[in-house]
Amino acid sequence: MDFTNTELKHIDWSNIEPVTRQGESGTAIWKEIIFPGFRAAVAEISPGYKSAEPCSRGHILYCIEGELTVKFEDGREFRLRKGESLIHGAGEPHISLTGAHSAKIFVVDQNIGS
Repeated sequence: MDFTNTELKHIDWSNIEPVTRQGESGTAIWKEIIFPGFRAAVAEISPGYKSAEPCSRGHILYCIEGELTVKFEDGREFRLRKGESLIHGAGEPHISLTGAHSAKIFVVDQNIGS
């Protein structure tokens, strides 16, 4: 990610149109802003969520509330709780899961379209 040419932007997340993404189980409601080279988003993830397919993007994740588990194909697994972050590079396939509780996360990652 390169922030060199990123324009100053104030974001009121309550004005961003949500997009619902169905997981293998559960749903994730994303509010995202696409910038040149990266995406910033807030995602609200339902209890019992499991990603529909692995993702290979690199991410900066911050858990705002709840718990989210990120499970990598190589067996590594990280549980994020409120106030915790995970940063990992691209090319490391992983899925996201929630248990009995929902999660709300802030995400910055590479914009696939750039």
